[in-house]
Amino acid sequence: CTPSITYAGDDWWRCSITATATSSGTNQPGYKLCTDTNSGDEVYDGDGSSGLYLWGAQVEKGSVVTDYIQSTSSTVTNTRIESKGLLLERERTNLCYYSEDFTVNNVSTGWRTGTGFSRATLVANTGIDDPSGGSTASRWSSGTTNSTELIYHIAPVAMTIGNTYTASVWIRRVTQTGPVELIIGDLAAHDVSSQLDSVPFGQWVRVTATRTITTSGAVRAYIAVKPNGSSPSTIDIWGYQLEESEFSTSYIPTTTATVTRPKEYAQIDGISDFFNPNAGSCFVEFEVNYEGIGHWASYERPFAFRDMSASREFGISANGNTNQTSVSGYGHYLPGGSYVYKVMAPEIDKIYKIYLGYGDNYVSAYQGNAFYNSNDSTRDQAVLQQPLDNAISSDNHTKLILGGQDTGNYALFGTLRSFTYYPVDVGSIKMRKFV
Repeated sequence: CTPSITYAGDDWWRCSITATATSSGTNQPGYKLCTDTNSGDEVYDGDGSSGLYLWGAQVEKGSVVTDYIQSTSSTVTNTRIESKGLLLERERTNLCYYSEDFTVNNVSTGWRTGTGFSRATLVANTGIDDPSGGSTASRWSSGTTNSTELIYHIAPVAMTIGNTYTASVWIRRVTQTGPVELIIGDLAAHDVSSQLDSVPFGQWVRVTATRTITTSGAVRAYIAVKPNGSSPSTIDIWGYQLEESEFSTSYIPTTTATVTRPKEYAQIDGISDFFNPNAGSCFVEFEVNYEGIGHWASYERPFAFRDMSASREFGISANGNTNQTSVSGYGHYLPGGSYVYKVMAPEIDKIYKIYLGYGDNYVSAYQGNAFYNSNDSTRDQAVLQQPLDNAISSDNHTKLILGGQDTGNYALFGTLRSFTYYPVDVGSIKMRKFV
């Protein structure tokens, strides 16, 4: 077990303990307070004056203590509100151990040091500010000859031939501008110097490299720093991540084991107090964290209203297989099937604004300068009212899901900037003003 106590201000301390399960079973994780001489049930009447205040109990799966999440009668998963909005991502695992401690010397799961490894020189690993606001970054320097000066890491599990992996790490130049490389899997070097030099000298930048593995047994995850001519280059590094993905996702800190971030979505239960089954208007604004056909999974949901009893829904979907967005009417039988399509190639940092209006037996949608049409992605004429074979009011839509389904499938993998709902169809003229 690893205990920790951190001052939280105003005479409060946050106490935590991290432990690894040694067996499986039905026992649930829990916590209790006891004296250092009694690990069983505690009986203490008190002295009437001394004592302590307790607040904010939390049990979570993972090796890192995260921000407090308030709960009442059920478990709660935290949402990540950032400057752009609600961040929603799919499940990803950081395959690298010790993502912030590059000095751990472990033959199979950590960073390698000592004789036999071509190694950059550790300058300092304490007191160096990092991008998270802490001071856990470390500083490394190259030699004076143009050799490969490695910060050397072995992934705990070999990467799979044919699968794509992305490495990412925050780097800041300290002296000189020599080449910096990320080496993934089968000794393939990726020069990330241009990413470093895209920001002013001395600023942190998260650099990334992506590779599809071609050799069995690939385990390498290196950082290489080289001199600028004969002058040593010095860099600060922090937050290394290796994930099976075509692009980097938000940082997942690790220590003695890999860590998996679960798939994310948000939902509102019990929507009867505002949902109108006869007519309504929805406006969604979002952006994606990647671009290009094939990066979207099939039918990602920026939002959907769901009837859980009949497995029916209506909302907006994105289909990465065909590079299209659509009005999703699963179970309501739109013309040509359960979807009405519109071509939209996803682009990084582009804001998408989509309006969806509905009545009891129709849906309509608007994005950009074209309305969705009847299952034909080649035309852009305005066909506002698509009839539904199964009326919305005949179902029992009880949930609003944002960024996926209630199971976490079909995750948006992006940022939901805003969602607005009106219990009336505002019509085509007004909805143009939204988007």
